[in-house]
Amino acid sequence: MGKAKRLDRTDYGPRQRLQNGTAVLGYRPDPEAPQAPAIRAARAFIRYEAMALPEPSYQAARLIEEAAAVCSGAKDREGNSVRSAAFWDRGGPTLAALDGARGLRELGQVLGRHGAYAVVRVVVDGDPQHETEARKGLAVIAEFWEL
Repeated sequence: MGKAKRLDRTDYGPRQRLQNGTAVLGYRPDPEAPQAPAIRAARAFIRYEAMALPEPSYQAARLIEEAAAVCSGAKDREGNSVRSAAFWDRGGPTLAALDGARGLRELGQVLGRHGAYAVVRVVVDGDPQHETEARKGLAVIAEFWEL
């Protein structure tokens, strides 16, 4: 009998993410040996962090990103689950989900449909095509939210 043919599999792991720009390499302390030299580690590339935004616009971007994550049933920045499952699946929305939905609704009301779309595409999806309009939108919403 001949050898089994090896199946080619699509790679969506760290190497592919580094190639398509959704992850970046950096150095961090080794959690198992903090006194040892730093180790190489990949982390997600967050476009708005690389945009050198003024502080109020940066805070608005963080709030928008967290609101979108909470409303989609994801975990917060510290890795804590909003619930053990998506809120629509277990007991209804949390206060954080309601605040996030309110924030996203205000985003659409203040910036209009096209402006809100540009901001969300850059902040949540990391799309560079709408960066100029997103900068303007983040400044406007930061002023509206009094950040």
